[in-house]
Amino acid sequence: YEKPWEADECVQAVWKMACYTHFPQCKENEASYLRPCASACEGYLHACEVNCCDDGAKCSFTHHKKMSDGTVLTEEGYDLHSAPSPHCTG
Repeated sequence: YEKPWEADECVQAVWKMACYTHFPQCKENEASYLRPCASACEGYLHACEVNCCDDGAKCSFTHHKKMSDGTVLTEEGYDLHSAPSPHCTG
């Protein structure tokens, strides 16, 4: 879409979520970024009518994976805050 802001709500939600994910805000005075707000993901799920039978479409989550060297890799989804918020992008 060359003009996603003129498209339907689903396309706009995908566009916003992609921007927030790939171009997040930086934390003030720090060299880290603010994860996207869960409200952006929830807006996408609603606008695009995403329904999973196993409740698999979750915006906020924390996964831990133990690596072969004994370290633990933590992966987190969208930030639990709703936009606008100083704690997340969106």
